[in-house]
Amino acid sequence: MDLPEHVIEALNRGNKIEAIKRLRECRGMGLVEAKQAIETWQQTGAATSSSPGHGHPQTRSLPEDAVASLLAGNKIEAIKRLRKTQSLGLKDAKDTVEAWLAGQSDLAAVPGKGASCAPKPNLLLALAVIVTFAWMFIHLIDVAGAIIVLSHQNGYRQGIFSVEKLRYDTDGEGGRMWGFEGQVAGRHERYYAPSLADADTLEYAGLRRRFPSGTQLTVWYNPRVTRILFQGRSLGVLPFSENLAATEIARLQWWSVYCLLPFVLVLGFAARIKKRPQQPNAENGRPLVPGV
Repeated sequence: MDLPEHVIEALNRGNKIEAIKRLRECRGMGLVEAKQAIETWQQTGAATSSSPGHGHPQTRSLPEDAVASLLAGNKIEAIKRLRKTQSLGLKDAKDTVEAWLAGQSDLAAVPGKGASCAPKPNLLLALAVIVTFAWMFIHLIDVAGAIIVLSHQNGYRQGIFSVEKLRYDTDGEGGRMWGFEGQVAGRHERYYAPSLADADTLEYAGLRRRFPSGTQLTVWYNPRVTRILFQGRSLGVLPFSENLAATEIARLQWWSVYCLLPFVLVLGFAARIKKRPQQPNAENGRPLVPGV
């Protein structure tokens, strides 16, 4: 009778009682039957298993589909396939698979070993594509705003915005906004200007102290441009800069370098990886481990 590897391992340690116990558990045998099987193996099977080429009897009998699962890093699937092929118990199949792995010293260098413990490259690439796309998409508002401003740049004039009220709340779109309501060129307008203060640090009270009612702010003003674009941002009233066009072009350049370019690079890298020829393995008919 062929004994399971974990039973043989107990016998090799000189623990006959443990070997009998393991054999009864995995084969459902009675005490007398298990004892006789152990003693028979000791008399005949031990010599066979210790002869050349039989150091790992379970390694030789591991089915090809189970080996393929192991090479793919799926130990659980290998155990399932082994149980289905050889009608083994769960513990017996698990020990057989582990004995096979222990006997393959070069398996650590084979692609797929340990794949279940480490993130798969395809998963990491997909995550990188999603993250870079989300980052690019979030900042599309800056691109849209810059394009609108540049297309209406001749209509902007320097003006003075008189602060009447500070707005600092959460709008209906789910984002935190802050800005001013006030007068410019005789019109009531909203002025979105987060660059004027560190709103996250100052909070509402600090902003009120820095920009009390009546504060005069120099702005670019174009009454023909949409007042509200996103989260309270006004394109009709903009922070003043020496060159409005250069400021908006710099905004587009920033988006191109830090948002669009990373997405394109990651997408291109993912496409190259996808086009690479598949490495031969046990599942496409070419075993990677010699002797299997």
